Amino acid sequence: MKRILLFAIIAMASVGAISAQKGKSALGLNVGFAPSISGYTANNMGVGIKYQYFITDVIRAEADIDYWFMAKEEDNFHSSAEQALFDVSVNFHYLFHASKNFNIYPLVGAGYALDMYKHEIEETEETCKHKHPEFLINAGIGAEYSFSERFSLGLEVKYQYVTTTSQWSRLPISLGIAYKF
Repeated sequence: MKRILLFAIIAMASVGAISAQKGKSALGLNVGFAPSISGYTANNMGVGIKYQYFITDVIRAEADIDYWFMAKEEDNFHSSAEQALFDVSVNFHYLFHASKNFNIYPLVGAGYALDMYKHEIEETEETCKHKHPEFLINAGIGAEYSFSERFSLGLEVKYQYVTTTSQWSRLPISLGIAYKF
């Protein structure tokens, strides 16, 4: 996990160093809720940071790091389970300028997730802890409103498919603020 976090920080810093030479950038914070839509995962609250780089006026790349807090779920096996998720993604946005200060965009992307799962079996009182590295695919839609030259507020909904042995999916909904520079 330490290697993953270090890699993510270095990747975001190097993208920032490259983008300082051309184009516009933004750095932001997100809070969100990720309900399960496949029945295999918990409904998590999360926080994250993002870095955006405008490749052109309508195409934007975004690197984000999110942590979805441990949440409880009850499954069909009469046991109690908790799940948290740490993910690093790169998404691409195609901006539709609805007005001077308002953009709508579809997004697609991919990333890496670390699924942290704790499972307690009631009959035996055993506790099993697992950490699974996984590949994830994102597709969704977002909107942002620039309320000043430097700050914008955004809402994003994306379908997140996580490729594991059980192959589950969820629908993270995030609200964020970004500082443009």
